[in-house]
Amino acid sequence: MLFVCMMTAIVASAQNVEEEEYIPDSIAIDITVDSTAVDTEGSIPDIEEVEWDDRYAVAEKDGKWGLYDVKCDSLLTDLIYDEAAPAFRKRVFDEYITYYYIRLDNRAGVVGVFESTGGITTILASQALSLTADENWEDSVKVYRSLVNDGDTEAYWKLALCHLEGKGVKKNFLQAIWMMMLADEDQDYGERAEQLFLSLPENDDNRIKFEAAKAFINGDLQQLKSVNERLAPVDPANHELVSGLIAMVEKKKEDAQGHFNKASEMGCTLAELFKGAVSDGYSDEQHIQALEKIAEESPFVYNFLGDMMLGSSKWGKKREDKAREYYVKADEYACLSKGGKTFLESKREKNE
Repeated sequence: MLFVCMMTAIVASAQNVEEEEYIPDSIAIDITVDSTAVDTEGSIPDIEEVEWDDRYAVAEKDGKWGLYDVKCDSLLTDLIYDEAAPAFRKRVFDEYITYYYIRLDNRAGVVGVFESTGGITTILASQALSLTADENWEDSVKVYRSLVNDGDTEAYWKLALCHLEGKGVKKNFLQAIWMMMLADEDQDYGERAEQLFLSLPENDDNRIKFEAAKAFINGDLQQLKSVNERLAPVDPANHELVSGLIAMVEKKKEDAQGHFNKASEMGCTLAELFKGAVSDGYSDEQHIQALEKIAEESPFVYNFLGDMMLGSSKWGKKREDKAREYYVKADEYACLSKGGKTFLESKREKNE
């Protein structure tokens, strides 16, 4: 359910145009154009680059930079960046993307141009996350959470990258995905996350887990098995978890239980929940306990616990109090859902 918002993979056909066609007869506006690729060694490790293509370039005027389409002799973006430089070119499925490093105020990042469409995608670079002078990641996380409370949705994205890379918080893929969803819920839902993961090397554990989640949500069992083979050497615990999910889909209950047990022994907390799902006599109380344990590592789960309290009368008269307790915990970690936020606001209005 975490990945239902993700867009499907890019399958647009790349255009093959000879280099001579990219050279315009004249530049229509008074700018300086530079299409020279720069050496990225040491900046972005493990990027599988392909042969550079000078269809696109960076443009500068009066100290401001933008991206430029050399073939069409026109700007792709306004001249808004304080700095821009060609970086690398990468193939993603059947699409080619040309990337540029950019800097805007105190933020740095990478802008990608989809060569078949001229579409733009922007990804913040890791080194641009910190807002503190000493780059103390723990303090930065506190700043981002405070910004979320002030209504800064971009701070969700920064928190997501912190969780993804283990900067100032424990590395947590699921928590990162949740924060990305909150960041983009009013925009192109999950598009930036899609592009971020697909820009990673194919053997990157985060990319593999993303692809596995997509395959599971899409019900593509063959693709899930294929991705799970790649997951085994980089994340054995989650490999066992996904093996259990595959066995569940194939209705092999004993096999699923065995995989979930192994995943749990390896420290995969999420496996506890699935262990219960395939066990006879699994009680509602055990379900709650398993979710509470998961929420200690992935606080976004407190939202689901709150929803459960409100969604069923079986929890008794105190269920709203318990729901509020869970939602408040989610809010402490700046990952409160829209439903949880509405619930807490209604309680404040009633002074309850």
